[in-house]
Amino acid sequence: MTLIEGVLAAAGVLAVAGCAPATGDDGPLHLSGEPATVCAPLPDYAEAAFGVNLPNGLPADLVIDAVDPVDAEHIVIGGAYLMPVTEEYRLMLDALPPTDQFPDAWRDAVPALGEELPGGPAVDLVIEVVADGPAGSLDGIAITYSTGGRTYVERASLALELTQGECR
Repeated sequence: MTLIEGVLAAAGVLAVAGCAPATGDDGPLHLSGEPATVCAPLPDYAEAAFGVNLPNGLPADLVIDAVDPVDAEHIVIGGAYLMPVTEEYRLMLDALPPTDQFPDAWRDAVPALGEELPGGPAVDLVIEVVADGPAGSLDGIAITYSTGGRTYVERASLALELTQGECR
């Protein structure tokens, strides 16, 4: 390989690396909280609303591009929604739709993917999770989002376990 070919190859690697979504602490969406697991029985929660509590003060142009389960076993994502909530009462897990806990707020929920965050003081990302086996689990949700012309990935560390028996 000539020196010019080596420089061009290195530039190509840098260009490709520059196109990848940024991860870590450089984006404005920082999800707080220690890793924890919520457990629920099947079949009651075979289709459930799993909440990711988004922080306040996010940029108005923030768009959620994708939500993906992290290390999922027998759980698939069926949809994602943005639901206005109050500061004091946030979604963790409920049957879908989450009208038992949020009868009024669910009426104002909008599809999350490709949409800017709705206005208001507090918004939860509601992930429709569906068990496709006798038990299921996931270790969190990876949220790919864009703002200010850049793309980022943030991980929600709340895990989910759906089981036929007792929760651990």
